[in-house]
Amino acid sequence: MHTALATTRRAPPQHVKATEPKAMTATPPVILPALEPADETRYPVAIFGKLPAGFVLKNQQIQMLVFWLRKAMKAIHDLQDCSDANMAAALAPANELLDAIKGFVAKRPNEVAAQMLAIVEWLEFMEEDSVEVELNLADFKHFTQCLVDATAPLRPKKKTGALQRGNKLTRFGLIHRYQAFLIQELETIGWNVYGERDFPMAGRPTDNAVNSRCNHPTRSYPFFDESKLPDRARRVLKSLRIDTERGSDRGRTSRK
Repeated sequence: MHTALATTRRAPPQHVKATEPKAMTATPPVILPALEPADETRYPVAIFGKLPAGFVLKNQQIQMLVFWLRKAMKAIHDLQDCSDANMAAALAPANELLDAIKGFVAKRPNEVAAQMLAIVEWLEFMEEDSVEVELNLADFKHFTQCLVDATAPLRPKKKTGALQRGNKLTRFGLIHRYQAFLIQELETIGWNVYGERDFPMAGRPTDNAVNSRCNHPTRSYPFFDESKLPDRARRVLKSLRIDTERGSDRGRTSRK
């Protein structure tokens, strides 16, 4: 049965020197100090660095929370005087960080993974064999809902309309056909260059020559002029001898 624990919960084994925490490989984001620092008793500088006034732990990114947790684990591991008072003081930041990590509302799959891996690292550090020490049903349901939301398919924010009217492509039908070609073009690059069909769609490459042509001087987003999109679609499709006028019964969007 899961039991609520006091401030000094999550006490390490009797020998104190728990498993060495994993090394921190990434450089954390820089947090600039304000004129009035955050409570250094609650957030030790050795773990959190200099924090701005009004700092709220639960509002931080999951990557930052995990980074701080690893520093808190190292502080516990390196503790020389293991009296009850010193141990309670060393455990307090880790306790608060773990609660913040468990309560973090993840919006991406990698954020959910970071949450779960942080709990696993802590359990290994504390030499615990059961997740019930840290997770109850409410925690598990929270992680599950975060994962459901993070992996939900994207939905259009605009109404696209019909692909065709009668046997004639609509504007959306033409662009949809152009998109179908572009996806297969990317898949061809995936197979030919990377040996993995979907790899080109997993990231966004950057090229200065492309940026200088696509970026608009009066707009902040890097798109071509949308009004010319149908003309560009027609030119490309016609160069490939793909019909740009007539519809098809097979026009649709599929999920991978």
